Amino acid sequence: MSGLLWFRKDLRIDDNPALCEAASCGVNQALFISTPKQWERHDIAPIQADFIERHLNQLRDQLQRYGIQLTHLSASTYDDQVTVLARYCQSHGIDTVYANKELELDENQRDEQIFNHNLHLVSFASETITQSEKYDPNGNFIRKYLTELEGVPSKHIHFPHDYLAEVGQAEAYWPPIVEHKQARLRALDFYK
Repeated sequence: MSGLLWFRKDLRIDDNPALCEAASCGVNQALFISTPKQWERHDIAPIQADFIERHLNQLRDQLQRYGIQLTHLSASTYDDQVTVLARYCQSHGIDTVYANKELELDENQRDEQIFNHNLHLVSFASETITQSEKYDPNGNFIRKYLTELEGVPSKHIHFPHDYLAEVGQAEAYWPPIVEHKQARLRALDFYK
């Protein structure tokens, strides 16, 4: 059996943990499954659908340089997407699927269905805080482009707001848009 890289919303090559892992495991097949009816339900704009299509063409070319072939299939909804994925995997002898996590409700429900098809889903956190903590633990990149954080110690660089408030410089940086700890607890509560 073999593996498959499943592209969903995250269509980037650089700093893509699922792509890195899949490539290191010798995966040479990637898949994107459009869901036009699902997109309609979520009011996706025609220009966004066009952007996705154009980006997929670029992604196909980029992946070919790494010896990975991208296949683009279509399904109506996320439920249908799982069926299309399972059929593709069965016909290509695939038992492991690599993908970046998607945190939204419909996407989580879709991913739970994958296990019913005897597929092993290996998913990776790809949101920016996790990525910055993993790939820029000392905050060198952050300090280079956010010079207002130059004096923030490394242990506080990924969540500078509390530190800046403690030292009386809260106004030196934008206030947080989301309180991550509270938002996480609300999300966990929601999924119970």
